Amino acid sequence: MDVLKAFGYNRGLAQLLYTDMASGIIGDQEDIQRRRNLFGKNKLAIPQIAPFHEILARQYEDDNYMFLIFAALAYFVISRFTASKTATMEVLTIYVGIFFATLLAAVCDYIKERQMLKIKDEINSATVIVYRGAYGNKFEISVKDIVVGDLIDVNQGDRVPADCVLIEECNMKVDESMYDKENTSLEKETSKSQKIEESEEYEDNHVENPNPFLLSGSKVIAGSGTAIVAAVGDNTRLSHSTNKNDNILKEQQTFLEKRLNLISSNIKQYALFVIYAIFAAKAIFSLVRIAIRDEKDLLSGYTLLMVGEIAIICVCLIIVAVPEGLDLAISIAMAMSVNQLKKD
Repeated sequence: MDVLKAFGYNRGLAQLLYTDMASGIIGDQEDIQRRRNLFGKNKLAIPQIAPFHEILARQYEDDNYMFLIFAALAYFVISRFTASKTATMEVLTIYVGIFFATLLAAVCDYIKERQMLKIKDEINSATVIVYRGAYGNKFEISVKDIVVGDLIDVNQGDRVPADCVLIEECNMKVDESMYDKENTSLEKETSKSQKIEESEEYEDNHVENPNPFLLSGSKVIAGSGTAIVAAVGDNTRLSHSTNKNDNILKEQQTFLEKRLNLISSNIKQYALFVIYAIFAAKAIFSLVRIAIRDEKDLLSGYTLLMVGEIAIICVCLIIVAVPEGLDLAISIAMAMSVNQLKKD
């Protein structure tokens, strides 16, 4: 407010930006280009997707995959102390199968996130009403085409396209919770220098009306007004307050995917009891057979190899019991249909 006061409030700001408070800027190509060269373009920052290798690595966070990888590794190590001729091929087959499944899932997730990124980029295609020309004609333009000095209309339901200073308003309230969680309904009023009646002196009202600023990305929840664009693109407070490392699109799950995960979790809890029972029964049966029928040492490498085989079978049963393919099918369907959904 002190800086705005030093510039002469709204009128002083408008004069410095060569903006008419009724008709806006000149708005010809030369004027627009000059303003872009001086103050930058108004491209709203949108999250970026994670690199493909990170998405691929994310697939291996699944407990079943990790357990299967370590079980196969243990099985391979044990097989080195036995005469098994198929252990190496079995382990290799497991690893190839896991890699193929995770690679397919990662490709689908990558495509899906790219499609979601295109939808988020639609915010740069939103429109706003600006006043330009000698007669203050109204134009509806894309938010990415506005420049510093533009006179814009802001109405209830709009998202503020850039950092602005209000010059007129009517009962305006703005949600700035993205900057401060407590500012969910912040009143906005113009600040200006008012002439005292029958006197050449002026008094300012910024003490009573201390918040004429509209911040980029905030939402107008009530009222309407007219504002001068003061900062765009990388010069906005939103851009300055955003950490580039935090601007990576995080893994997002749809409502359907969350429900599927919940169902999978419930199935897994019951399946584990069954798997433990299968492992115990098969292990006891095999040990008894070794001791009685095969006449081999229970502490031999053969016994360890057999236990490893049983463990891998049980892990595979868990993976089959929990419908992993269903999540993958949903990912493939979403990756192929997001654009169509957007059009619909």
